[in-house]
Amino acid sequence: TIDRMKAFNKSVVDFAKENNQIVPFLAVDQEGGLVDRLKVLNTPLLSQKRIAETKTVSQAYEIYKSQALFMKDLGFNMNFAPVMEVCTKENEDFLLGRSFGSLENVLKFGKSCVNAYEMNNIAAVVKHFPGNTNTDPHTGLPEILLDKESLFGSILPFKEIVSENPTGILMSHARTSAIDSQMPSCLSHTWVTKILREEFNYKGIIFSDDIFMGALANNGFPPDKAV
Repeated sequence: TIDRMKAFNKSVVDFAKENNQIVPFLAVDQEGGLVDRLKVLNTPLLSQKRIAETKTVSQAYEIYKSQALFMKDLGFNMNFAPVMEVCTKENEDFLLGRSFGSLENVLKFGKSCVNAYEMNNIAAVVKHFPGNTNTDPHTGLPEILLDKESLFGSILPFKEIVSENPTGILMSHARTSAIDSQMPSCLSHTWVTKILREEFNYKGIIFSDDIFMGALANNGFPPDKAV
């Protein structure tokens, strides 16, 4: 229930303050559509695909602003959203409507979403950099086979979103044949430091995706090694 959710989140914050600890991020995956963690407490949130298909950018902002206010009222302070990947034939079966769609739509609706959350006190964490394939990282290791030029074209939304100052960017587990073909992106010094931190000049928090996923655990990086 809403009251139980508020009480639980408040108890975490109160405990931290009473014990002179840093108040933690209280985060949720609230993308909409298939990934709508709060739907039992609120009106279901449309998927990113449906929002891009049926709403204007300003309407999308108001929808995400409403979500931010609701999340804040529940006691959350961070949202692992939006997905900033462009939908292609190589990833559409995995994303299943979690993308805003075309490059143009990802750029304009992604910026609107990030601003709606950040300007209403919910930290936005965009994902999954530098992308995914139709291989579900929960069970397998995605291999992005694009050449370097195509690969950098596909990650343009992440480069552009840096100027909007999202609190976080979440790395995918995908390996990219054109760049650091040996390491999953989230563990790659090239992707995390050389490209995202230095080339894109991103100053915020860089997160790994779930380190218990099969993409890592079944491919030489069990959780203890991944950490």
